[in-house]
Amino acid sequence: MTTTDIRIGNVFDEMPKIKSDSIDLVLTSPPYWGLRDYGIDGQLGAEPTMEAYLDNTMRWVKEVWRVLKPNGSFVLNIGDCFLGGGWGTQISDTTVMAKVNQSLPEKNVGLLKGGKYKAKQLLSVSSFAYCRIVSETDFVCRGEHIWAKPNVPSPIRSRLKHSHEKLFWFVKDADKYYFEKGSWMKKINGQENNQKRMNGLRPLAAADALKLSPTSCFRPKERNNAFGEDQSATPGKCGCGMTNEETIEHSWRIIPCGAKQNGFELHDKPTSEHIAPFPEELIRPYIKSLCPSNGVALDPFLGSGTTMRVCLEEQRDCIGIELNEKYASYAKKRVNDGMRL
Repeated sequence: MTTTDIRIGNVFDEMPKIKSDSIDLVLTSPPYWGLRDYGIDGQLGAEPTMEAYLDNTMRWVKEVWRVLKPNGSFVLNIGDCFLGGGWGTQISDTTVMAKVNQSLPEKNVGLLKGGKYKAKQLLSVSSFAYCRIVSETDFVCRGEHIWAKPNVPSPIRSRLKHSHEKLFWFVKDADKYYFEKGSWMKKINGQENNQKRMNGLRPLAAADALKLSPTSCFRPKERNNAFGEDQSATPGKCGCGMTNEETIEHSWRIIPCGAKQNGFELHDKPTSEHIAPFPEELIRPYIKSLCPSNGVALDPFLGSGTTMRVCLEEQRDCIGIELNEKYASYAKKRVNDGMRL
């Protein structure tokens, strides 16, 4: 019987209550810095500087390390932002930035106006967060995955629109983390795939071309590359070492329901109950591949409860922490609806 546990409160108060080495997967998308006002005092994302936001991020990330099992994984979705022409990150919600500007200490004003933070500059919050996580903890990053959002509206005309976000996959132990690859596999025809690979590579020198049969591919034959990673291949029907299943690319799109799907595009249903919901199909492969069927997942920033809903559908136990009682109530409703499926 799948169990769910929604805990209402601040992540810094609730995380210490979770037993060490008890969680298989932590998957979450915390509030982004300076982007939205969730209407709760002490909320993450309303800090006066990016450094303060990252300091708070590291506080709960170190708790993630503590609660994860030795073979556990941590998947973090975090967004970036551009600085506006004034003080602060004038992105889409002026209310939260007004609060940030009012709370900004006089000594920090220079950071945002003509100083350390330059107007209109991209602050790659995700990159700074990644660097701090790998340098201040023992987490090993096993992948940086790109969520492309081609339908994001943008009034900006002075630059290319920012239409992607990153998901970082961290593990506690790079040698024995749990990973079930089936959720990421896509059925393919080995011969057709080989031809696509051949067409997409640089032109071959004549001497190199003579070494290749019509069904050859560039899959390494040795078991380990220079960095010690296993790159062996199981022969497939094409005879070139390619299998008839292939791991999905690390970049994919979430498109509206009913739209035509090509390649690795996925779709998801819209919701209006939360201003920044997780797409279900974005996180489903992570839950299926990184959390065993008898495992426990945790979302420290549960929001509208998408992580818990997908865990329920995939028969994984889940714990969720949410500061906003309104969102927690909606998450409970989604879970209860799922119980009746």
